[in-house]
Amino acid sequence: MGLHRRQMIEKRFPAPETRLLAVRAFWSVYMFERRVSLGLGIPFYLHDSYLDPLLFEMVSSLLSSPV
Repeated sequence: MGLHRRQMIEKRFPAPETRLLAVRAFWSVYMFERRVSLGLGIPFYLHDSYLDPLLFEMVSSLLSSPV
């Protein structure tokens, strides 16, 4: 779906409200996968190298802007 890339989120979710929901959904799935992988002792499926570094900036800008 491409939620790990900033360009795809901006393209698929043009409205700030839906963009914030998409980013929150991605981080929820990301953290859930981390916890399950650690609990079961299996390798991570979503590696940090796959994530767009600009995604971190996007989160802070969405949270600071009025929705």
